[in-house]
Amino acid sequence: MRNDAYLVLLLVGLLIALADGQVIARNASACLHGAYDDPRHERQAVGLVVALFHLTMLGLVCLVTSQWLYPSLAVKSLVPRIGVLLLLAALCHGVTVIVLSRLRIEQAGVERAEAQLREEREQDDREQRDEDAREVPHPDTAAT
Repeated sequence: MRNDAYLVLLLVGLLIALADGQVIARNASACLHGAYDDPRHERQAVGLVVALFHLTMLGLVCLVTSQWLYPSLAVKSLVPRIGVLLLLAALCHGVTVIVLSRLRIEQAGVERAEAQLREEREQDDREQRDEDAREVPHPDTAAT
């Protein structure tokens, strides 16, 4: 009987984690709307966040269910280890997301700086052309 209750609790916890992850996946785009220029980047960010949520929740479900109920020894020794592995994967995933986010911010800064330099060069070129056009006398005015 203990194993049945344990398995039911484990299944319910997994279903809750998956359902909540789907709610996050469907609504996170609204939170990030306008944060990214490209909608693909928005979907990728949502995917990374949802994966982090699932890894964390599934790891916690494994740990919590193994502590509250006492299933057979084989299950009790395996499920918490899976939970710890999932939480470690979530931690590594979170660190990776942070690194990717920082790289994206740095790249966006570089792109903005390059765009500003291009604009300044174009402005300088226009000003130089205007100045050159004023210095060159028109053939009609030079003859008089």
